[in-house]
Amino acid sequence: MIDLHAHILPAVDDGPADLEESLDMVREAAEDGIETICATPHLLERPSRPQIEFFQERFSELAGAIKKERLPVRLVLGAEIYFQPEMERVTEHPALTINGTGRYLLYEFPMQGIPPGAEQIIFHLMMNGTIPVLAHPERNLSVLGDETVLEPLLHSGTLLQINAGSLEGRFGRRVKKCALSLLKKGTVHFIGSDAHNAADRPVRLSPAVSIAAEVVGPQAAQALVDEHPRCVLAGRSLPEPALSMPRAGPESLLGKIWRGFTGK
Repeated sequence: MIDLHAHILPAVDDGPADLEESLDMVREAAEDGIETICATPHLLERPSRPQIEFFQERFSELAGAIKKERLPVRLVLGAEIYFQPEMERVTEHPALTINGTGRYLLYEFPMQGIPPGAEQIIFHLMMNGTIPVLAHPERNLSVLGDETVLEPLLHSGTLLQINAGSLEGRFGRRVKKCALSLLKKGTVHFIGSDAHNAADRPVRLSPAVSIAAEVVGPQAAQALVDEHPRCVLAGRSLPEPALSMPRAGPESLLGKIWRGFTGK
């Protein structure tokens, strides 16, 4: 399995406190059958070269320790970008994209809701060749109130990553219900751990995959932690069935933009 979302770098943001705790998380991941982890430290502001270099230093430290310990886990680097009006500026730094391919960008909204005009910013990212991946939409208060608020974002090109802990019920019944609903609708593209520590938010996917299998079937559930993230790491497009969301409707501005761009 592949985990595209984990706060596992030592002494970075609200992840593990030190290298030893990071290694404990890697050991847990290996026991769970996870072969690759994407370290996604939070980027809360406009990116800077010193900040990116700091992420890379911590990444090298952990990757070296994993190799020294001979743990069977591959570590790659990315980031979780806090949504900002100048999102396009983030793409000037390929190191912040998942595995540094410059293709997929993991981002999150404020938990309180979705900022106005977000779909236009996401659409512009897509037009510039960047595929946005929205982290844990099932925990967003706007989505919890009305899941249809995601439709303009999906039409704009956003892919969805739900948290393993959400499916396990770690964030409450309401969040779990929303995660299951998104799965049933076929709008989920990835399951990630969104791990933060070795205790109550570990790097673990297998229980969530089992739960997802009851909703979408074993093969489709496995694709959310294998085939789909494998495409992301390689910078390839996801298989066509995973991208079967209907296009924006004729009543929306994005629908008009889309038809002008595609001729459909």
